[in-house]
Amino acid sequence: MTGRLPAAALLCALLVAAQAGCASRTPAAYAQAIDAAWKLERGKQYLEAAQAAGEAAAAAGVEADDREEALLFQARMLAKAGKPDGAAAILRGIVETTKDGGMRGRAIYDLGLLALAAGDGAGALARFLRLVKEHPDHGLASSALKKSMVIVGKEGGEGAVRELLEGLLPGALASSFGDDVLWELAKLEEKAGNLAAAKKHLLAIDASYPYPVGGAAFECLFMLADIAEEEGDLAGAVAWLEKIAATAEKSYVIGEYGDDAKAKALLAAGKIYLEKLGKPAEAYACFDRVVKLKWETRSDDGLWWASKARFAQGRDQEGCALLEKLVETYAYSNFRKESFAALAAPPCTSSN
Repeated sequence: MTGRLPAAALLCALLVAAQAGCASRTPAAYAQAIDAAWKLERGKQYLEAAQAAGEAAAAAGVEADDREEALLFQARMLAKAGKPDGAAAILRGIVETTKDGGMRGRAIYDLGLLALAAGDGAGALARFLRLVKEHPDHGLASSALKKSMVIVGKEGGEGAVRELLEGLLPGALASSFGDDVLWELAKLEEKAGNLAAAKKHLLAIDASYPYPVGGAAFECLFMLADIAEEEGDLAGAVAWLEKIAATAEKSYVIGEYGDDAKAKALLAAGKIYLEKLGKPAEAYACFDRVVKLKWETRSDDGLWWASKARFAQGRDQEGCALLEKLVETYAYSNFRKESFAALAAPPCTSSN
């Protein structure tokens, strides 16, 4: 009967092997081994990939970052190969020995995923909560929070989720993780119709985690605008939207095909002016600002709505000219078909 090697001992054995081979191993050996591991993973040869990753960890020698990255990869490959115990042993070793908080957080998170895959909800929850409490600024904290909410919600419903979030909030507010907890609480309260409670959390985000500090900065302002509109405070809704437009910028990560906050806010404000406040001139000003952004997937929206504002002002010729510009400039516009139809009907036909 053979016992499992304790996690710390397993990692220490790997470290000893790595250090013993430092004289004969080179960075090229590490690169070769890790490249082989990636190729084996792509071929779904997970056990072989795990072995290659272990060789990469040994080849890394005293380079802790490379070694631990290779060990994390090895653990993931073992998990995919149906060897969760081996994966867990490696991850526990990293948690116990690493000096890198980011690496430690990743290992804790992966241990949570292993527990979740094994159907151990309580074990998974313990690890995810350990991550958010011990490493609240970690990049995986938000994902760990969401997974924790799902686990808790399955057992105790929304009340239990609210209790979880409220319990985490005091500690979270001391870190960048605070807006994650506030945002989840705001969504929960808004869904339940508790608008005053939702606003309280949203205003806290706006005060402490504004753009570009907080990840939910614009989402919170959009929700504040929605709540103000629902409460009949149309001027307040427009003010929140204008705050977005004043600070947002184009996303260069996802490009023009993203839901750009500035254009979205200006379009929403313009529609309030046009459809609810009966102020087409103010609406046109908002829509024209979208046109002038010259974003291919947004400026055509601005032209469409700007034409509607001009028609509402009785300035039909200008409205038709805007539609003509739309069909001439934006061949793939979502409003191209509607624009052709509008151009073929009064008042555009009668103005020609």
